[in-house]
Amino acid sequence: MKKALDVLEDPEVVRRWMTQPKRALGGITPLRGYDTDVGAREVEALLGRIEHGVLS
Repeated sequence: MKKALDVLEDPEVVRRWMTQPKRALGGITPLRGYDTDVGAREVEALLGRIEHGVLS
């Protein structure tokens, strides 16, 4: 969650982002992605791409 707040900067934006399905995560929500180690790494990678301006 800290990474999401660092990247997205607004707690309300983070809350919405974490609870909306993402195509880049196979249609699951980032919050659900954190249920597994693999999913958590995928969410972190997606946040890294967003942070660096890479379209995902």
